[in-house]
This record gives sequence, structure tokens and C-alpha cells, in this order.
Amino acid sequence: MDDPITTLLESYLDRRLRGESIEVDEFLAHAGIRGTERARLRALLQCVEDAPPPGELILRPLQCSTEVESSASRPGTIGPYRLLRVLGSGGQGTVYLAHDPRLSRALALKVWSGTGRAATPERLLREARMAAKIDHPNLCTIYEAGEIEGRTFVAMMYVPGSTLAQHIERTRGRAAGGPAVVAIPESNREDAEQAVPPALGANDDDLAMVLILFEKAARALHAVHEAGIVHRDVKPSNLMITPEGEPVWLDFGLARDGESSALALTVTGEILGSPAYMSPEQTRGGSGSEIDRRSDLFSFGVTLYESVTLRRPFDGLTREALLEAIRAVDAQEASAVNPDLPGNLSIVVSRCLEREPRRRFSTALELADELGRVRRREPILTRLPRVHERLARWI
Repeated sequence: MDDPITTLLESYLDRRLRGESIEVDEFLAHAGIRGTERARLRALLQCVEDAPPPGELILRPLQCSTEVESSASRPGTIGPYRLLRVLGSGGQGTVYLAHDPRLSRALALKVWSGTGRAATPERLLREARMAAKIDHPNLCTIYEAGEIEGRTFVAMMYVPGSTLAQHIERTRGRAAGGPAVVAIPESNREDAEQAVPPALGANDDDLAMVLILFEKAARALHAVHEAGIVHRDVKPSNLMITPEGEPVWLDFGLARDGESSALALTVTGEILGSPAYMSPEQTRGGSGSEIDRRSDLFSFGVTLYESVTLRRPFDGLTREALLEAIRAVDAQEASAVNPDLPGNLSIVVSRCLEREPRRRFSTALELADELGRVRRREPILTRLPRVHERLARWI
């Protein structure tokens, strides 16, 4: 017997693709299901409603099958997965919103596209193996990975919401070019108000929410590192913020585990990562062994800096100029860019951005604890370098 949720979803998609305007509540009222099944169907229909208009949907609904069938004859499926729409694409492949009729759930399906210099099916499967090592509520869960008819795929948790990068851009649009703290979803506003003492600085509620978000993100990153993995691509576009305000790290495509002395899947000397968020050691294109968890903490600091100032700490007219700035220029203190920030937060961010890895936090857990102290207005453990220490860096 067909799964009723799958049958109803196909009916809804079929009507949408014929150009019908459908109210989700009205459709559910006539669906004949209740309770958990109704909630699951609502979530799937909401995913469809978030898609482009019907004429732009990339795939048509097809009959469900748990058997692997020809991709050519069934362009809307990969194995058991029904493809609904494109969520994004990059050098490694395309990510689709998909439906798994076996478990009646939405998921994200990354499919290798064969484009990009660093893109290989081995790297995609390697990413899945990396992420599957860790079980943490603030990390994207991997469900399955493999190949079907020569197409390499990874099935993972679908995380609704917007990336931190999107929230930063929206806040920039409202800030009229001035410094400000990124605005994130309102769902955790009450928690933030209870978690922050008065007179924290900046916009108290917004800053408290950012600190809560980054503290959780740092603890999740610590779990990654404790599993022996270096992410190597920490940046705002890889941090999804759910509608409830929860951070979820995505994309382990450039990650390296401790079992690999060097990244065999990478061309020797190739610089991998997003230039604006690279650590100094990444910009030099060193071997994998030279890039440890402290590299991720530098990238985390760049991300945090941008989130509390709406500016990146390093800039350059060309890619090489940007990389040279990361290697040689001290970033302006965050509190100098946004004077409303508490000084202790600026100190914590500056420690993340130290050019020498030994001067940064040792672990993401240590960083998370410091962010918690800033939020609670407790004394931090980090201290500014003494004058003679600063001078020594230039000798």
C-alpha cells in the first residue's frame, strides 16, 4: 500500500505544476490525516511553498518507488529519493530538497556534479564519512551516502532557515552602511532577555542572541575537533540559523581528519577555503598537518567579527592582496569599528584573530566558555598582550 503522505504530496505537487493556487490549510483540511502524519505533511508542503513559482520548479512529481530506476527515464528521482527543488549548488555538486517516501521525511540530497577543480566523488563520500562520525544537535546529520547508477550522493538532514551570511546581508541593508550587530530570528528573544544582564552594550537583545548563537556554534565546533576533524571552511554561509534561532554547521567538504597526514585528494600546494575567512596558515597553502583546530578558530573569529560589526576584518582589492592582508596585517579591533560593543568581547575576538596559532584559544570549548563570560558580564580569562609582547611581534 502506498504511503498516504507520499500520495498526498504527489497530488499537491501535481496540482501546483498545473498552475493551481492552493492553500496549505485548506488542502490539509481535506487530506483525511491527523496528528503526527498531518504535521509531517504540513512540513513537506511548507518546503514546497518556499520553492520558486510553479513554472520554475525544476522537476515534475513522479510515482514513488523504492527500487533504483533509470535516471534518464525518471529525472525527478535518485533511487528512492524524490527531488523537489534546488537548494543550492557549488564546486562539489548540487543540493536538492528531496522527499524520502520510506520514512515520509524531507531531507537535503547533495549530488556530485563533476564540476570544480577540487570536486571528486571520493571527496563527497569522504565528507559524508567525516560528518557521520559526530552526533551533535548543532551539526547537520548524515542519513546515507553512496552511489546509484554512477551518481554519487549524500542524504542529510534538511535544515530550514537562513544562513548567517544571509542574516548579515539583511542587517547590512537595514543598517545604512553603519556598524551594527547582526539581527537573527526572534524566536529566542525571550531566552536572550533572560540570559543577559542589563547594560551588556550595543543593542542588548541582539548582542545577547548573537553571543548565545556563537557560544553554541563554538561548542559544536569543539565536538568536531574532538572527533579528530578540522573543518577548514568555517564561514557565515556554512552556518545555518533555524527559525528557532539554533545554529547548525553545514558542509564538511574541505574537512580533514587526524588519520590523514595530508589531504591526498587535494593538489599539493592548492589553497582551499573561502579567502576572506582563511587563517594565515591556510593562505600559505601548507600541508594538512600544518592546519589544525586553531585554524578553524581563526575563521570562527572572522565570522564573529563580521557578525558584530557588519564588516570583515581583512580586505584587499585582489585575491592576493586579501591573502597578504590576512598574513601580515593586524585587524582593527572590533570595538573600534562598533564602539557599542563591550570591550571584553573585542578582546576575545582579537585573540581568535592572532596570526600565530599558539596565541589563539587552544580549543573551541575554551572560546565558548569565554563568550559565556562576556554574555554574563563576568571577568574573562583572556588578557591583552603587554606592550613588550606587541613590540616583539615586529622585531
